[in-house]
Amino acid sequence: MVPSVRMGSREENMFVWEGSQVQLRCIVQNTVMDNLGKLVWYKNGEQIDKLEDRIIGRNIAFQSKIEKSSIVEIASFAGVRKADAGNYTCSLLPIGSATVTLHVLNGENPAAMHHGKGIPSISSSGSKYFIIILREYALVILSIAVVVSNHESCR
Repeated sequence: MVPSVRMGSREENMFVWEGSQVQLRCIVQNTVMDNLGKLVWYKNGEQIDKLEDRIIGRNIAFQSKIEKSSIVEIASFAGVRKADAGNYTCSLLPIGSATVTLHVLNGENPAAMHHGKGIPSISSSGSKYFIIILREYALVILSIAVVVSNHESCR
């Protein structure tokens, strides 16, 4: 089988809330284990020095592991910040590279953001987004119930 590089997220865009824990997974399939540790990460086209980022206490840490015939490297954010937003690319030459765009939200509406095809895209954290919408919907329903109850008691 031919080696390939892909991101763990199937989406080109990943929308996350500021402060949430985020993992960007880079998967190199059908590769030799000698490539473990040779993945290079870029943010907005600039190479990330994985060791320096750990030393100076930046908001990102890296972990590599082997899963069957694949190498998986995870870039983890303990609490993602607005400054962490950008294009993240993992690359293993000459095999290839994969990119995901991380959007960090702080009260914005991710449905208003689209990728190139004009279709709103929510990452694997989409279930979290769905739960937030359900919570907001429940709060609206609860508010209406309180108003109706107060109106009934005034009669």
